Amino acid sequence: MLHNLTTEQRNHRSMEIDTLSAIELVELINSEDAGIAPAVAQQSANIAWAIQRIADCFRSGGRLFYLGAGTSGRLGVLDASECPPTFNTPPEMVVGIIAGGDGALRRAVEGAEDDLEQAGVDLQQHHFSAADILVGIASSGRTPYVLGGLRYARSIGATTVGLTCNEQSEMHSECDLVIAPVVGPEVVSGSTRMKAGTATKLVLNMLTTGAMILIGKTYGNLMVDLRASNMKLKARSVRIVSEIAGLSSDAAQRYLAMCAGEVKTAIVAAVNQVDAVAARQQLQVAGGQLRNAIVLQSGRQAASAQPAECSDAALVLGVDGGGSKTVAWLGSVAEDELIILGRGQAGSGNLRSVGYESAFSSVDRAVAAAFADAGMPRSRVGSACLCLAGAGRVEEQQRVMQWAQSCNLARLCRVIGDSEAILAGAEWPAQTETAAANLMGRIALVCGTGSIAWGQAADGRTARSGGWGYMIDDLGSGFWLGQQLLQQAVQAADECRHDAPVLTAVLRAANCSSPSDLVEWAYAASSPRQQIAALSPLAFELANDCPAVAQTIEHGAESLARLVATVAEQMAKNPTVDSGYLLALAGGVLCQQPDYVDRILACLHQRACPPTSVCLVPNPVFGAVRQAAAQLYNKTRF
Repeated sequence: MLHNLTTEQRNHRSMEIDTLSAIELVELINSEDAGIAPAVAQQSANIAWAIQRIADCFRSGGRLFYLGAGTSGRLGVLDASECPPTFNTPPEMVVGIIAGGDGALRRAVEGAEDDLEQAGVDLQQHHFSAADILVGIASSGRTPYVLGGLRYARSIGATTVGLTCNEQSEMHSECDLVIAPVVGPEVVSGSTRMKAGTATKLVLNMLTTGAMILIGKTYGNLMVDLRASNMKLKARSVRIVSEIAGLSSDAAQRYLAMCAGEVKTAIVAAVNQVDAVAARQQLQVAGGQLRNAIVLQSGRQAASAQPAECSDAALVLGVDGGGSKTVAWLGSVAEDELIILGRGQAGSGNLRSVGYESAFSSVDRAVAAAFADAGMPRSRVGSACLCLAGAGRVEEQQRVMQWAQSCNLARLCRVIGDSEAILAGAEWPAQTETAAANLMGRIALVCGTGSIAWGQAADGRTARSGGWGYMIDDLGSGFWLGQQLLQQAVQAADECRHDAPVLTAVLRAANCSSPSDLVEWAYAASSPRQQIAALSPLAFELANDCPAVAQTIEHGAESLARLVATVAEQMAKNPTVDSGYLLALAGGVLCQQPDYVDRILACLHQRACPPTSVCLVPNPVFGAVRQAAAQLYNKTRF
């Protein structure tokens, strides 16, 4: 009976909801929503089973169908419609069907969900077959339209999955598998667009995202099979190719143009140094898996270029340890070309913020992951270059060298500050490189979790500004921006401006239900610096609506411009700074926020200290590998 369903029962916590104030309503609904994720987690095994079946279905040329009525149907159509732009899938690969047809997406179609036979007709119109898989969605588990569709699918031998928010329902006898996150009674009785709808959305996200990952639609957590259908996605495509292949933005754009905008093809072409046709063939051989296409092909090239008896000695290793993560790239040199064999990543490698032991542990795990990614047993490499935040001074570098020697990391080893690797990894236009000899030098500006500017003059002198750490300095950095947002949020709370956009946004990002929860969120975190820095993207989202946030961004840009100008003044042979310099930009904030970069450059122009040329360096670790290769082959630059 309907009244026995969990989703139809009355919630005792909301019996007097009509007497609550607006803020009390929000707190009650939010506290009820907090139980959704744990309920979904209880269904992990069933969700994983469904993901595997969907992935197998895709590999064999089958399709995924969602079938539902009302909110459930709309959520299925929504998830299906997001797959083509996100994963570059054909529209017919994931299909969402709602009772009453597409018109029911905006207006309810009376009686449509009660038609037991119509679902079978709708599926036949899409030529649904035994090769396909059907996910029937019904919060109650008893919607006739959905049950009818599941029965039809089973009758022709197709795999069927049910998604409901009730533990025992009619759906359980109609499916091969039922996913049933039980979220309890709704705040407003029977309004399954609330908790049940949220749980449904979470599960659907997992099903398609998980299956797409299994069939090779991502590389790590990057959407390498996206369809660049708008300016945002085109910019994302360039960033992805640039980051994975270790290219400048201009070079990434050239590879994308050569490969008809296909991100995976462009990456294979760039990393394996082949044309678009060969890149597509290599992807096909690798089953569409980008990681396999890169590793298999680069591994073959390396193997053919290295004698077996000296293969380990010819390996080079670059490590970039920053405030948020440590990245290691394992490479080899074939015919004077640097080839990346494997990539690994671990936690923070900042010596100053996490301490030497934690930083060394991150380096060790990132190196191990790079060897594993290359499909090679770990061994001592011929040359390594370790670029770690906080290792800019001689005594710090000596301690890192001692650790590297103690673990037999490399035959030749060099330790440098992270800023130096950025200059080594910068890809300047040929004409700029030629003209660089007549300039006063190069400057690297880093703005990620922390901030620093470091420069190298043409005569070999070096200069730095900033980099004093988050307790003293780091103005303009990701941590600083996040901290400023937190301060503005709690100030709004103190002034009882509970609807202030900055407070609302910070609470949402921190997953806190009230301002008082921010205290534990900030102070009890295992990595508070990284957690606070992760708030920084909010600043740029809020800038147009919040003058105080816009002023914060302006102040941050001015502070970063000051770092660059200070280094330029130290490097210049005269105080007027009129001989020009190259500026390399790195760090998560600068790589992800082009408007921030524009503001910094505008501030440098206002200071009469503009750079001659600017280069974005999304992968400083590429500079570390270059330095390792140059050291191994006794070159000034590789």
